[in-house]
Amino acid sequence: MLFEAFIQAAHLRRDVFIEVMFEFINVMILPVMLIVYYAIQRLVVHHSAMELKVLMHYLIVESMHKHAHDFDD
Repeated sequence: MLFEAFIQAAHLRRDVFIEVMFEFINVMILPVMLIVYYAIQRLVVHHSAMELKVLMHYLIVESMHKHAHDFDD
């Protein structure tokens, strides 16, 4: 009985660890994605710095808005 409880707790901890690491990796990837987006827009599309600032602002606001709607569901 105690051994089964220990195994169940170990699996629960592993699942929580995997979930936390998944969220952590997603959060760490966001700045990298913004830097790549900035570099592509500056080097390939040739937007000015001000245009890029506005584009990134709208991109971040839109993603936050979609994220807020995910919690509402």
